[in-house]
Amino acid sequence: MIVGNYNHHQILFSLEMFDTKEDKLGYLYKLKKELQRIIRCFDSSKTLPLRMYAVDNIQIEGNCEELKTFIRRQFELQNNPWEKRNPSEGKLRALMTKEVVDYKKFTLLIENEIKLIEQRGAKPQKIPAEPKNTYVKIKKIDHLAIASLIKDRKEKIVWEYSIGELIDLVNDIMNKKLIKGLDENNLSKFIVANFVDRDEEDFSLEKIEHVYSMFLKTIWLSKTEINTRYFQ
Repeated sequence: MIVGNYNHHQILFSLEMFDTKEDKLGYLYKLKKELQRIIRCFDSSKTLPLRMYAVDNIQIEGNCEELKTFIRRQFELQNNPWEKRNPSEGKLRALMTKEVVDYKKFTLLIENEIKLIEQRGAKPQKIPAEPKNTYVKIKKIDHLAIASLIKDRKEKIVWEYSIGELIDLVNDIMNKKLIKGLDENNLSKFIVANFVDRDEEDFSLEKIEHVYSMFLKTIWLSKTEINTRYFQ
């Protein structure tokens, strides 16, 4: 629906540009107030001939720019190069009455939009994505450098080698006492807290503990027996 300078489809399109319920309602209530002002102007008692309300240099009570534009448009529509004829006072008043009805219908459309938005609720706010963890990659296996990296940085280290090599490395760091508080009781948890695999996924605590247990019972136990026999 179009009346005066107002187009219902354009108003609906403009509403989509607002993110919040409050902004949409503020826009619509302002429109409603303007429409009510125009209706009061058109509806007010007109003591002078309507064509006089289209004159710029005459100040008339109860006049407004929308009424001026409307009356001028009626003369533009009636005149043509072949027939010089102006609308009569009665014709102008009939057209103005119809225009008021259209403005009132348009106001009802705006009121309906207001009701819909008030019932619909606020547009859900976008939840910002949680920042991704940052990781640091190492170029070579160096227990001194890695121990220093763990103490100085908060990022987890990307481990691109086997779990066995990782457990062996951390065990070496523990034996050299390079990190305070690291011992056999928390070695597995220490690995999970400070390392991720090559796909930047967390290691499974259960898997680390299982491999660590195997190392204690086989590989490291065998090394201990060999070293013990060597020094006997």
